[in-house]
Amino acid sequence: MTQYHRIGLRPLLAGASLLTGLIGAQASTPFAISAPSEPALSKKDMRSFEVIDNKKLSEDTHKIRVKLPPSTKLGMTVASCLTIEADINGQTVRRPYTPISTKDQEDFAEFVIKAYPPRTDGKAGGMGAHLCSLKEGDAIKMKASTSYSLVASLLGPWPKAAYEPNKFKHIGMIAGGTGLTPMLQVILEILNNPDDNTKVTLIYANKSEGDILLKDMLDGLAAKHSNFTVVYTLDKAPWLWKGKTGFVSADMIKEAGLSTAKDADSCVYVCGPPPMMNFISGGKGPKGSQGEVGGVLKDLGFVSENVYKF
Repeated sequence: MTQYHRIGLRPLLAGASLLTGLIGAQASTPFAISAPSEPALSKKDMRSFEVIDNKKLSEDTHKIRVKLPPSTKLGMTVASCLTIEADINGQTVRRPYTPISTKDQEDFAEFVIKAYPPRTDGKAGGMGAHLCSLKEGDAIKMKASTSYSLVASLLGPWPKAAYEPNKFKHIGMIAGGTGLTPMLQVILEILNNPDDNTKVTLIYANKSEGDILLKDMLDGLAAKHSNFTVVYTLDKAPWLWKGKTGFVSADMIKEAGLSTAKDADSCVYVCGPPPMMNFISGGKGPKGSQGEVGGVLKDLGFVSENVYKF
């Protein structure tokens, strides 16, 4: 299980609580005060949410939108994920997923889901394929907390890296495939806050151009916000490709301005398939702990205080 990690930040304990708002408060001025949105998720029980859109993004990846009750929002913290449950082939399967909609988005939530090949080891699986097969009107069961540990279930949404505005001058993000989702959660949190001046550089790696998820959205954010830059790199680049080619390298990281290894004003987030994680940052430790920094980032001199592995 993924554990929350400091990266020089305060652990995400208080932030995992879900605020229910002021009940029965009366305005002392002639102007009405709107009550804060209630969280749509329960910390104790799975709740069903209707699928209202399922859009294919690539050969094996879909963007799924679910309907929330009126004037509610998920009640998530940044960065964190929730638990989705489904009955698949006679087994109850639970998996953590990171929504890509902002934490303040009301009325609906969106997820990017990859359909992985069926498991052959007899263990419960197939959640991604199940979710990608859902149609409008079908239901998804979700819970604010994860059942992976008692601590996580008490805290609420499964906390990952606690984000604090302006804590760092520069956040570098290295993502592969659906590893984009936790990055996007933080990116939107930064860009939607006019008082947050954090610079973000995303290096996004994929096999082919068709595998790039939400490219129009990323390009639009980069065009609109001067503090956000996205760099694409492909294993198999097409003719006239204008981005990078090949695995994420030390040179790419340096070009992105992420070579100041011990700079307290910067940090690097990494998320992607295990082989990519091993190559870039080293794998995670036992029971989802962060483990030692390895790979390219270690060679560049990065240390655990400014690296977080999703």
